[in-house]
Amino acid sequence: MLLIATDRDGRTGNALQLALDDFVVFGGRNAHIFHNGRMRGGVQGATKQAMLDWLGQEARHLLDDDDRVRLGTLPVDRRIEWSDVRELVVRCTEYAFAREAFMRKLTGSASGR
Repeated sequence: MLLIATDRDGRTGNALQLALDDFVVFGGRNAHIFHNGRMRGGVQGATKQAMLDWLGQEARHLLDDDDRVRLGTLPVDRRIEWSDVRELVVRCTEYAFAREAFMRKLTGSASGR
């Protein structure tokens, strides 16, 4: 499990809980990490398709050609270095903030939680 938490206005919460068994595809010498846009339940309109549609308008660079959220790629045939992980960290952070912005839009709240 990969957890991405954010801290805003003194409140910390999980913005993304990524089950690696479900969202890592191995191909050649790499592990490709992605997400399908699924949102936690309980918020009206928070479907994965609504999230993907919103990302398509607001943060298209996060989506791949199959409309999945592309988080990063890591090598599996050698020791992982910071230069390998940097893109994953940046994209996970961007995605976490995008998810929070989408939730704020749906709920009309300032915090999104």
